[in-house]
Amino acid sequence: MLKKILIGVAALGLTAAALANGNSISESTALAAVPASEFDPGLYVGLQAGYGLSGWKRVNGNAVDVSNSSANNIAGRVLVGYDFTKYWAAEAGYTYFFKKAQLKAGSVLEGDVRTQALDLVAKGKIPVVDQFDMYGKAGIGYLMSKGLQHTANIEFAKDKQNNFAGVVGAGAEYYFMPNLWMDLSWTRFMVATGCGSSNGYTFNKYQPDADLFALGVAYKFSF
Repeated sequence: MLKKILIGVAALGLTAAALANGNSISESTALAAVPASEFDPGLYVGLQAGYGLSGWKRVNGNAVDVSNSSANNIAGRVLVGYDFTKYWAAEAGYTYFFKKAQLKAGSVLEGDVRTQALDLVAKGKIPVVDQFDMYGKAGIGYLMSKGLQHTANIEFAKDKQNNFAGVVGAGAEYYFMPNLWMDLSWTRFMVATGCGSSNGYTFNKYQPDADLFALGVAYKFSF
């Protein structure tokens, strides 16, 4: 009998304590039910495609002209990155300009140039509204141009011109899901070189800046 009484008293005591602390228990439960953050760091991959400006419009005044239709055309970028926080990421990419720029002296095709680029950038992101971010990026790149001579009228040879370049860019991202989004972006490769000859075109002393305007999609892996 005494044992039953003691058990009943203990039960009443626990019930009273629970009722007295009802508010704090409810608040703690509610806070626990809300996730601290919807962001997860992780590795992501992406593909961007759009319009590329290879920069080969006009070289050395009127010495060699490049038709706009061949200098600016379809280009694409593949990328791999890592989201460290909601606001910062690092990204590496490879850009390919699909159309060769045709170098002309008047109406004569003298040669053409293929342009490619590598980049490694830091990416700063600003959440604007739910599912929508804007970002800026900056870093270092490696711009690669490969030329092929068609005539012997200019200083042009089958040669490669590779230079380190500064890389800047900006864009916006729309998230379909936390690990799947699309983006609209601009990327510029800036090379600190210029024409090496005042009378003609010298391929191994010149490389223009290049731009990519693209629409892309990216996927972040969950581990």
